[in-house]
Amino acid sequence: MLLNCLVHLIYIFICLRVTLTIVIEMDKIWMDEDRHNEKFINGVKGFIQFAFTHLAKANTVLCPCRKCVNCSWLEATDVQVHLIYDGFVTNYKRW
Repeated sequence: MLLNCLVHLIYIFICLRVTLTIVIEMDKIWMDEDRHNEKFINGVKGFIQFAFTHLAKANTVLCPCRKCVNCSWLEATDVQVHLIYDGFVTNYKRW
């Protein structure tokens, strides 16, 4: 029984470590592009997909735009509009 729990905890740790490694290695160069550039818009779509897969609560996430500064819980379409019109909060590179 104890061995099964230990194996399960190790599995969870490995999964979390793989997830964190993927997050760290994700390309974020698009974040420095002009907000109306296709690369930026596609990057925002990828960010929203990631955020709503990993961080959503009740179909909302904290909006990282310059106006909301991670203080407003919004749905995906609203977050996308905010990020394209207002951009990300300064130095928002870790997610």
